[in-house]
Amino acid sequence: MNARSLDLIFLSAGSSSPKPPAFLGEVTSIDGLAPGLEMAARLQPDAILIGLSLSDALPVHAVRRLAEIVPDSALVIWASLEQEDQALELVQAGATDFVLYDLMGEDNLASRIEYAIQRHTARGLFLQSLQVKGVKRSRPWDWAFELGPDLKFCWLSKEFQERQHLPPDILLGRTPWEIDEIEHDPDRWRQYIADFEARKPFQSLACRTRDSDGARRALRMWGDPAFSPSGEFLGYAGTGVDISSDVESTTRLSDAYELLKDMFDDLQNYRERLEEDLEAARNSQRELLPKQEMLAEIEADAKVRLNYYFEPTSELGGDIWGVVPLGGGRFALYLADFSGHGVAAALNTFRLTTLIQEHDELRDEPAAYLEILNARLKENLPTGQYATMLYGIVDPKAGLFRYAAAASPRPLVADLKAASVEPGEGRGLPLGAVGGAKFQVRELAIKPGSLIMLASDALAESPDVEGKMLGKDGVAELLRSVAQEKRGETNAWSLLDPFFKKVERPLKDDLTVITCQIL
Repeated sequence: MNARSLDLIFLSAGSSSPKPPAFLGEVTSIDGLAPGLEMAARLQPDAILIGLSLSDALPVHAVRRLAEIVPDSALVIWASLEQEDQALELVQAGATDFVLYDLMGEDNLASRIEYAIQRHTARGLFLQSLQVKGVKRSRPWDWAFELGPDLKFCWLSKEFQERQHLPPDILLGRTPWEIDEIEHDPDRWRQYIADFEARKPFQSLACRTRDSDGARRALRMWGDPAFSPSGEFLGYAGTGVDISSDVESTTRLSDAYELLKDMFDDLQNYRERLEEDLEAARNSQRELLPKQEMLAEIEADAKVRLNYYFEPTSELGGDIWGVVPLGGGRFALYLADFSGHGVAAALNTFRLTTLIQEHDELRDEPAAYLEILNARLKENLPTGQYATMLYGIVDPKAGLFRYAAAASPRPLVADLKAASVEPGEGRGLPLGAVGGAKFQVRELAIKPGSLIMLASDALAESPDVEGKMLGKDGVAELLRSVAQEKRGETNAWSLLDPFFKKVERPLKDDLTVITCQIL
């Protein structure tokens, strides 16, 4: 580390997070966000280590305030292995990177922090080059805010006035329902106010008001409750966007893609660092996939053999698959594919994984469960983004694979002894596209020697060297021919061996193939 670097960590009194070791460099420990902001502004350190037990602020909000005060400092989340999911959320909120102090050795900690500083510097130079070109930076939020314990706006980030072109006093000192002046609907606010009083997070909260010229303005906000370590309610911290215009999120995706192209065209000196950054993000995404320990437990309980192949594109991927143990020799198997590629699609895979972890009701009812996920994704996905998905219950004792599909590639069941294939059905509305969508439960018979195969559409739609694609019938024939050749040894890898011998690489879409053999 640079001898002048300052690693600043915010720890609440009595926090269990250990102090960063001396080998990282000069470390100044500060308790609380307020004195930390003052110290950071004065010293302008190379990196700031942020603990997850702040005494006076929500961590996600601390990240955003620090980003305003010290934009040239790398923000590194100091977390334990148990806090990895929360650390990932803070990276999505604007932190540069995170380290796991109870998992990484001295060399890994030091190199990870040093790399975060280098990458933050590279990103700053890149953004400067974009400003010279007049290119606007795409951000996942427009401005940040805080509500005090009385639920009144008490702080707005500088972006509010810059982007909304509204004076802060339109919000400051007022509750969200007090600023909702246009077509105010008390019934609409009744549930929101109840959630506020119950200290629940709020999402996609719309408020309609007028600017100083009397023009209609609409704001949409998301917020999380903040508590002190002793449990005292501090208020809410969140972000907001202007939804007054008709700008669609698809335009943002297009802008993000063009920015990525410019990044590789104009910043050749940072190509290698940016590729490493993407690889780190891909590795984080792979961490969402089922762990081998879980697969082994399911295999033993259900008497099956699970195998998969996962390959994102050269960017970040929009594919995600998983398993959910249901007990009694049953388990859920799902595969989802979000529209688009890159950061937006990858973040949506984190969003879906979180929803599946949060919602354990109706997991053994495929159609009803897809309806729950569809409703939540419709609330959270920007317009133009959606996901195809297949969710099914593998029940070897009953001899059934019960599933529901949302515009996904159809599932296939092969009889490995007879080398025959029975296709399922993948029709249905994609998730997040239409509110209130309904889904149909379908069934495929399974028995010992059966092989269930799920695959993303890249298997059917990737062209070979002659420009020909397998298509859905070609995928079924591929499974049948491999089953005939390999018999009991058929799995995701043996299926893809003849596919990769003909297809053009690299693939233009994410590829996921999952096989489940009934023993």
